[in-house]
Amino acid sequence: MNDEQKVQDHEASRLAALVEYHILDTPQDPLFDEIVETLNRLHEIINTIHLHSCGAFCNYSRSFGACGRKMKAYLNKMRGERIQRSFVGWKDAFWSWLGAFSGMVLICWLSADWLSKELLIVGSFGATSVLIYAAPESPFAQPSHVLFGSMLSALVGVACYQWLGASPLAMALAVSLSILVMQLTHTVHPPGAAAALTAVAGGENVQQLGWLFPLFPIGAGCIIMLSVAIMINNLARHRRYPRYW
Repeated sequence: MNDEQKVQDHEASRLAALVEYHILDTPQDPLFDEIVETLNRLHEIINTIHLHSCGAFCNYSRSFGACGRKMKAYLNKMRGERIQRSFVGWKDAFWSWLGAFSGMVLICWLSADWLSKELLIVGSFGATSVLIYAAPESPFAQPSHVLFGSMLSALVGVACYQWLGASPLAMALAVSLSILVMQLTHTVHPPGAAAALTAVAGGENVQQLGWLFPLFPIGAGCIIMLSVAIMINNLARHRRYPRYW
């Protein structure tokens, strides 16, 4: 006999004794017993729900703790690290200035005097100048990256404009797809994404060039700047450009 059966039998004996000795004058009521049984079942259901709720809460607490640890690790990545910055002397800064000045003067002179009806100056050339003159050792500054990264990105930009026009979606796709193409072709050049964006949002003068934009002005301008970079950077004893083609 299990414990529950023992309790029921004991309760029945107790009630019978109370009735026998007139301690409990009221007779047994089946409806009352049914109500009591229903309340007991309801109590069991509430206890079951409570136990399941506690288990779910514990699982939630464990999940929350794991998420908290992941979030902490994620945020710790943003703290950065202390590094020893390399010192840039005035001589190195001077060669960077001379290269950037010479390259942009040549491009601006050609655009103003020889190609006054054509567009040769593009905003991405300013960013390219920073890389090839101020950071000539960077992989992003090597000739294959500068030329092919810029031209491929410009081609992607023109394709996005031809497909979607000068829309926000076209601009977003031009930048993102140009990055994808440069990474897959190992020709990552950050200003290339600017060339792709210019192909979409550069206005009527750029958009009229159509599929010529990657060749002229992007390709032509990159070749001019690379030529100047090779001549100017190698005049300095401590510089060597390019590191590879």
